[in-house]
Amino acid sequence: MKNVICIVKAHGGIEALKRASIRIDNPPYMRLCIEYTGDGPRGQAAISIAHYYEQQGDLMQDPEVLMEVPDGEGWDDSKTWAPVFFQQAAPPVFNEACFKGDDGQVYIRPAFIKDITSFARMWDRNIGAQGFVLAALQKLGKSRGIEITQLDNGHYATRNLRTETRTRNDKFDDLVTSLLPLPFIGRDQP
Repeated sequence: MKNVICIVKAHGGIEALKRASIRIDNPPYMRLCIEYTGDGPRGQAAISIAHYYEQQGDLMQDPEVLMEVPDGEGWDDSKTWAPVFFQQAAPPVFNEACFKGDDGQVYIRPAFIKDITSFARMWDRNIGAQGFVLAALQKLGKSRGIEITQLDNGHYATRNLRTETRTRNDKFDDLVTSLLPLPFIGRDQP
């Protein structure tokens, strides 16, 4: 879930996600929502990643994957993200990979873990290829008076709309770091 991690990082990390969900509109694709939903069955932070569309006034997930991530150190390593469930509204599908039984025990379904992990890797690549990381950065930058573009080689360039200053940030982390001195809504200051 490297692209999802990039989006969460750009919004201030896991602690900021606990205070405010992330919603990215990136036409022509369905809205992408990332939100903290509490603790999962293993006792770690549960993060929902979903595309939504509307049908007869109802929000329909297409799909939603719930992942558990370490609460604190290590949350930004995609190897630590563990699937809980996959669901889709139409046709209705619900595959639960991990759950807490009535007896308080955590139960794992290895086949669903494997399937959801494989799907999540492919979906995350699509999220990146469809421009959701760039759309998230552009939304954040615009709110701070910064225009962000992605260059053909995958690097990022910024332009401060107030001062007309231009910079080139070779890496995603450099770009996020350059945005961090600007106040994030709902983010603790470093």
